Amino acid sequence: MKISFCYTWQLLVLLALLPGCESEERQLRTAGNDAIEENAEDKEENNQPGVRVAGDRSSDEIICQEGVYVTALAKTQNFTNLFNIICENGETNTLFSELINNAYKGEGDPQINTLSTDLSRENHITLITASAVYLPNKSPMDLSKIDVYQIFAEGVNERNTFININVESITEFPGNKSTRETILNYDLTNANGAGISDKRKTAINSYALLEGYEEATITTEHLLNSNENHYYARTNGLTINYKNPEGGMYLIMISELIMTNRMDAERMILTTSDINKGSNRIIYDRLSNPQ
Repeated sequence: MKISFCYTWQLLVLLALLPGCESEERQLRTAGNDAIEENAEDKEENNQPGVRVAGDRSSDEIICQEGVYVTALAKTQNFTNLFNIICENGETNTLFSELINNAYKGEGDPQINTLSTDLSRENHITLITASAVYLPNKSPMDLSKIDVYQIFAEGVNERNTFININVESITEFPGNKSTRETILNYDLTNANGAGISDKRKTAINSYALLEGYEEATITTEHLLNSNENHYYARTNGLTINYKNPEGGMYLIMISELIMTNRMDAERMILTTSDINKGSNRIIYDRLSNPQ
């Protein structure tokens, strides 16, 4: 059974950088997105072999082509399907533009796109959502200097839902092409007005698309210890940190949640809505003003 709702998922973002190598590039060129192409500049005598450069590509092309390359090289999770939601033929698509045009700017409720809501007979729920937030006074480079996760130190309290988000550790340059990895513990204690036992641990990794490139960065989130989690099979998330040429930046967020063993699916869907709306408000309210 497939039904449609309007919910969101937020991911938080930080900076990253490190290029890959030529041999791995050739293996990953078709990793879920055949739009990744070898840059013509790599063939010039003045460039070191294997160094990926922006060339004359637009930011929209670099996001899709280098994003797939970097995340596939990291080998933490497969984020190809999330890139394919906002990318087409090697550059961002119409949905990406629509998310930017409807980005949350602090008034009313965030506008959320629910791309898929599947409920199975085995009490499994799959939610794929996308949304965006506009930060008028920030850039991807600015976010690398902010301890972003501390803005959630008091948790997210929206309507009848409360979730605590605890930062377990932050590691600079942990490997796998990531410049920072943050381990988070989520503890959902109140779900749409009812008590609940619901915990999960995730890893958030930040990446640069190209060395020295400041127009966009990406952040991924994935579930840790999935074999031991009774309620979550997947929590993949992708955030594009996109510099606005006219000032400020956008956070374009896409996520896929697969929840298991949910006896009350409708309540969990409403709970997810509460959490995501509250999180987007916090992101805007606490990061949109100059620090």
